[in-house]
Amino acid sequence: MAVAQLAVKQEAQSPPPPSLPPSFTPGTTPPGTTPRDPLGLEERILTLCAQNSKGITDDIIVQDQPTIDVEKRLRALQRLLSQGKIELLKQGHSLVYRLKATSSTPSSKTKGLEREQRLVYQLIEDSGNKGIWMREIRFRSNIAQSEVTRCLKTLESKKLIKSVRSVQAARRK
Repeated sequence: MAVAQLAVKQEAQSPPPPSLPPSFTPGTTPPGTTPRDPLGLEERILTLCAQNSKGITDDIIVQDQPTIDVEKRLRALQRLLSQGKIELLKQGHSLVYRLKATSSTPSSKTKGLEREQRLVYQLIEDSGNKGIWMREIRFRSNIAQSEVTRCLKTLESKKLIKSVRSVQAARRK
């Protein structure tokens, strides 16, 4: 009896199917919706990034694709960022989109890490042999101090990084 009541409640709570206009034909996109990447914008952005190794600004994308509105452009950029194909950098007062190097794609090392931990690991990896201060990690990643500390402890426990204290500044980490 409880199972039947649950099924009835779920049916009652589900929204009614949207009505389609009479001009809609199956196999086409309904009005008001857009397919995932109809104009190949994501591929074009990746091509632009590959051509400019230092990265591209939003102005370059607008010059290349002037007919694409802001919303579609932002959706494409967000998808590329979330897939890890491009990275967002700040140069001066402008934002720059740059193609990620193939070695910085999620590997077996960073597979089980959270987004913040992966970001902290990437910052440390980009710093190379010289290392990076916790304060610099906090400023570059815009993550709270407690979260940075937690990420560093997790990365240290997985033996991905090693914490080293400076001889000149013994109180800094």
